Amino acid sequence: AQKEAEFYNTLLRHDVANKLQLVMGYLEILLEKELDSESRELAILAMRSARSAVEIIEKVRKLQMLKKGMERKRIELDELIEDIVDEYSKEAKKKSIEVDYRKGGKKVVADELLREAIANLVWNSIIHSGATKINIYTEENEDAVKIIVKDNGKGIPDEEKKKIFEMGYKGKESKGGGLGLYLVKKIVESMNGKVDVRNGVENGVTKGVRFEITIPK
Repeated sequence: AQKEAEFYNTLLRHDVANKLQLVMGYLEILLEKELDSESRELAILAMRSARSAVEIIEKVRKLQMLKKGMERKRIELDELIEDIVDEYSKEAKKKSIEVDYRKGGKKVVADELLREAIANLVWNSIIHSGATKINIYTEENEDAVKIIVKDNGKGIPDEEKKKIFEMGYKGKESKGGGLGLYLVKKIVESMNGKVDVRNGVENGVTKGVRFEITIPK
């Protein structure tokens, strides 16, 4: 019964994702035409909704991958994080956010979904924090490697910090599906690690938020 449920789940995700790609293709063609301002705004909103649905399907797919287990290998964090920063540089520039990664030469044994976990934290800061600067760096001790994503934005209320990694939880201004940070938590826990969120500190003053992923050696 479980295998059958997984089959239909995969089939549904695949078919819905394909239909959404078609919808997005038609919307792109529509947006290339001359439209009145109201029609253009509606087409843009429809495109955002379709993209959001595609992102939710992709996150569900990755949660399924976690259940099956994945091969782990030694990963160079400098290369991985620089690739994430490059990928999101256009969006960060659009919002006048400086994203700085300080190379640390650290390596971890993890699976390929670690990239997804770090990327989700960086994207979350770019989209939701209201920051002007995001700092990413690594720390290491005898037992573990930490990946820190810190911003100087508006921060997260303490009551939200307790719920932020729960499935389906969304902040007041979030338009996502409430799966991004839950996925981060599940990915990191699958590697026997943990993810924490706390207040950021800048020049001795509490400002922004600091996410930490800890991966054991």
